[in-house]
Amino acid sequence: MHGLVTLLPDPFYEQVEAIWDRLEQRCGLNGIRVTPYPHFSWNIAEHYDFERLEDLVRQLSTDIAPFPASTAGLGLFTGENPVVYMVVVRNEALSGLHKQLWQTVAGACDDLSLLYAPEVWVPHISLAYEDVDRENLRQAMSELAFETYNWRFVVDHIAFIRESEGQVGELKWKIPLGR
Repeated sequence: MHGLVTLLPDPFYEQVEAIWDRLEQRCGLNGIRVTPYPHFSWNIAEHYDFERLEDLVRQLSTDIAPFPASTAGLGLFTGENPVVYMVVVRNEALSGLHKQLWQTVAGACDDLSLLYAPEVWVPHISLAYEDVDRENLRQAMSELAFETYNWRFVVDHIAFIRESEGQVGELKWKIPLGR
């Protein structure tokens, strides 16, 4: 699965990597390493027209100024394959850019995940997925639940991670906003 993302800035990038390390060492969770870049996703799809996608994002990004974003606590996507994540708080600028990206890139991809559609999108920073089960979920939540995750940062780019089946994701490009 490939995706349009925003990478976290320092020091939060390193802090998420440290959380991943702790969850791996203390809970045996390392499935997150398939996408080894701390980020939140705007959308994901099975197939993108890679060149067209980059051109579309480049055109869109020139008219979007960087804007503030924040996190607030932890969340859990439940189901057969649970995901532990940090909540990225939706604000007007975040929701607006997300909607523009959704509309702009829809024609440049196949199988765009409907979990990222504007009306249902939950912006988040994944902390554990792929190998979360009943036992290590308890351990992970116990490890993380007593910390505060109220971060503030600036969304200043859109990036693309290409993640072919069975391969570790690779950062292909990063386009600044407002240029």
